[in-house]
Amino acid sequence: MREKLDAIDTKNINDNLNQAMASVNKLTKRLDQMIYKNEDQVGNAVTELNAVLSNLEEFSQKIKNNPSMLIHSETKERRK
Repeated sequence: MREKLDAIDTKNINDNLNQAMASVNKLTKRLDQMIYKNEDQVGNAVTELNAVLSNLEEFSQKIKNNPSMLIHSETKERRK
């Protein structure tokens, strides 16, 4: 058992973990800065996405209630 424990390179594992943590830290800081700089654009995008989702929900509900509207127009005009 002692030989197996001695064979494990704990210093290398520790160094790799430290490097990984440093990389995650840098990435987190960059993401935070990017979001802060683009906060207005992100807010606008979320607002627009909510509007799109609302429209899709309304459209799908109309199709669910009247599937034939995909083939026929909603207007009651007849062909002449």
